[in-house]
Amino acid sequence: MKIIFISDIHGHIENLKKISFDCDKLVVLGDLFGYSYENNDFVFNFLKNNQDRLILLKGNCDSDESLMLLGLNYYDYYDLNVDDIVIRCTHGNKEYSGNFDVLIFGHKHYPFIQKEGNIFNICVGSIENPRNNSNYSYCIYENRCFKLIDIDENVLEEITL
Repeated sequence: MKIIFISDIHGHIENLKKISFDCDKLVVLGDLFGYSYENNDFVFNFLKNNQDRLILLKGNCDSDESLMLLGLNYYDYYDLNVDDIVIRCTHGNKEYSGNFDVLIFGHKHYPFIQKEGNIFNICVGSIENPRNNSNYSYCIYENRCFKLIDIDENVLEEITL
């Protein structure tokens, strides 16, 4: 199964348009819309057009009202069980405990993979406003491998479990 994880769109559609969404599941980790509202229709249509494979998380900049207008299910966190790996998906602005192998999130706007105890923390970065001199980035999961990818499809970091 191929899964793409993106986060922190904030209405920035130019980088969203550059990503090939050839995947089985699309996980959007929150912070969907821009503050100026000029590209929000594009983001709205992108989400609606992918709803059959979409897992949508609420970010700290997403209001319940805006998410309810989408008419799509959304979550504070969501657990995926793939290839005997439990992946806890969240935006990253709250802490969650539980039984999972990987915590995947955005919010921080820079990509990294860190291991804490038995849990791998994977921040997918941001496709809108990267921080810490990082690139625009997202994550692809396939065959037990997580790859942090920049918008030009260069592998920044990867781990196989």
